Amino acid sequence: MTALINRLRGEFEKSFGGSVEFLPHPSVAQNFCHEIVDAHKHPLCAGGKRVRPTILALVAGSINGDTSWDFALPAGIALELVHTYSLVHDDLPCMDNDDFRRGSPTVHKLFGDSKGVLVGDGLLTRAFEVLSVVPSVASESDKSHTAIWASQSILALSRAAGFEGMIWGQWLDVSKLSDAQKNSEDLWKRIACKKTGCLLGAAFEMGVLAGLTSVSTLTETLYSENVDELKTIARECGEHVGLAFQIVDDILDVTASSEQMGKTTGKDIRQEKLTAVHLLGIEKAQELAATETQKARECLDAMCCGLRSVMGRELNFEYFSALQELFQSLLMRHH
Repeated sequence: MTALINRLRGEFEKSFGGSVEFLPHPSVAQNFCHEIVDAHKHPLCAGGKRVRPTILALVAGSINGDTSWDFALPAGIALELVHTYSLVHDDLPCMDNDDFRRGSPTVHKLFGDSKGVLVGDGLLTRAFEVLSVVPSVASESDKSHTAIWASQSILALSRAAGFEGMIWGQWLDVSKLSDAQKNSEDLWKRIACKKTGCLLGAAFEMGVLAGLTSVSTLTETLYSENVDELKTIARECGEHVGLAFQIVDDILDVTASSEQMGKTTGKDIRQEKLTAVHLLGIEKAQELAATETQKARECLDAMCCGLRSVMGRELNFEYFSALQELFQSLLMRHH
């Protein structure tokens, strides 16, 4: 990993815990106040690859370097809050019933099922608060374009996480499938694209929004046709990355140990989940992962051409090179 990727991850890590702090309640509720903060921090600060906020920051930085950080930081925090909420709920007994996540006991194992549901709800709600509050603390001259950024970012994130996006994928994943559906590659791709690809698509789209908003000389608005086209390409790029990422996860579920993954492996087979390995076998699944990654690279190239046209200049070389390196590392996890 480049030093830049490590630096960005480190900056995000320092900020995640603070995003779920809040002022103490009266002394009668003090113990509960500490517990709710600890419960929300537990899944959020337990480590992880931080792929989504890192991609977001690298896309934004490719547009405007370190100057994009003022928008990339809150956007990345919000995105990781949503992703973490999805993991907390995914681990619940009524879903995948997992005891470990990121090498630590899952939230419901420590705090109980009911509070596990509430922690997920709390993380999801906090994500939109993080984005919404930014315009209120901006200077008077920045309030207008910051409010547009917040509105567009909230739209991107809520669409990706909602019932047309990640929830749709999760819904299909927990639904009872017919024998024909269990052997449908098209259905599996739909589940993977929605369940994993939508939030990764949001990472690219929100990165574009953060980067462009930080460019003070930009003549385009975030509502222009050119920017709309860029956002569409960005989402498609993330969806292809998400499909490749999910394929690799399916491979690792049968080839890696629980210690290596930081979560229980082999559960997809036991729960008879629809996976790339089940449908294609390991070798063909690896080939499909490579194909989807190549499609993602093609989308990335198209997005970058569009960004150069909108800005009238080249991208930031350091950030863009790191983004390309991250692409490669995501694909190579199974080697």
